[in-house]
Amino acid sequence: MPQQASDVTYWIAFTAGILSINQLGEVHPDAKVRLTVLLHTLCFIFGFSVNFIQLGAIASITSGQIQATRRLPLERTLEACPDFCLTAQP
Repeated sequence: MPQQASDVTYWIAFTAGILSINQLGEVHPDAKVRLTVLLHTLCFIFGFSVNFIQLGAIASITSGQIQATRRLPLERTLEACPDFCLTAQP
């Protein structure tokens, strides 16, 4: 029950914040400029985040593919090689 109550209070606080931002933009013209700058800043941060997350995912996938293609010939060589190939020679 306390979890549900906290969820409700978060939604009330979020809604109140949105309403106060809208009222602030209507009352003070300078605040409208600030809100525009805030919106542009958030869009910039969101765009950067999306780009770097995509770059990280692409690098991870590419690295996995490269490792898989390099591992296959090594596994074939080890299967074909007798046991004495794997021991260290003095």
